[in-house]
Amino acid sequence: MVHPRAEFFLSSPAAITDAAALDLLRAERMHMLWRSTALCHFHWGCAKTMERYARH
Repeated sequence: MVHPRAEFFLSSPAAITDAAALDLLRAERMHMLWRSTALCHFHWGCAKTMERYARH
């Protein structure tokens, strides 16, 4: 799945400047980083919850 802003960039690269392209790529990396940390927090929370309720 392509991020909507990346899809625009891929469809018409001449429409934006180099600075905007670099900003777009940085935003895409930050989005991926946020998703990875969110997944880590989710799985950590699941592990703690399962540990808590497995004893009962």
